[in-house]
Amino acid sequence: MYEVVTKAKYGEGLFSNAMIYPWKATTSAEKQLFAQFIIGLSFTGGCLFPAVFYVIFLKSRRVLISGLAILVALLLLFYFGIRRGLGTGAIAVTTEGALFATIGIGILALAVTDLAQRRTADSVLLSLWVIGTFFCAAILNWSITSRTLLPMAPAVMILLLRRFNASGASNGRTLWWPLLPAALVSLLVTTADYKFANTARLASSYFQNRFRTEPGTVW
Repeated sequence: MYEVVTKAKYGEGLFSNAMIYPWKATTSAEKQLFAQFIIGLSFTGGCLFPAVFYVIFLKSRRVLISGLAILVALLLLFYFGIRRGLGTGAIAVTTEGALFATIGIGILALAVTDLAQRRTADSVLLSLWVIGTFFCAAILNWSITSRTLLPMAPAVMILLLRRFNASGASNGRTLWWPLLPAALVSLLVTTADYKFANTARLASSYFQNRFRTEPGTVW
């Protein structure tokens, strides 16, 4: 019924269109695994951004230096990779994408490090949970989306707590303090998502007013 109604109303059956779209996308363009990998890292870091507020408590100079080096390299990679298509907006996307991708690399490194140091069944489970979710979401799935990466969040939190316990940095005050900036970021993201979703309603209203007096059907 949905297929029939949308075909009559919009000229395309939206149910079949959703099934055909990924097939068209993968056959019309060559898959670029490196680009998918980088975008997947950026999505991972963006979805699990609050993890960055815990890094300063690890008290590891090597981690901080490595993170800064990776961030600089990704800033250059993002900028020279997207500046032509985005023009003046390249700086904003470069900064955001490189920062998120750096966090994503740190999350994967956290899983690998835990496995290398502990070599227990728990470590195997947690590493497969994180890396497997990333691989399925970034490489196997036809579209990289937040909802396919969020299932790794519990495993990442467990790994962070294990890391704190191992480094001796864990205490009650340390664990709850980063939740404050994390909550602020989450509210900002929620507000932005709400405004972005509302653009469809605004666009619909605009087109309705603009083409109200046009003869015939406007698609």
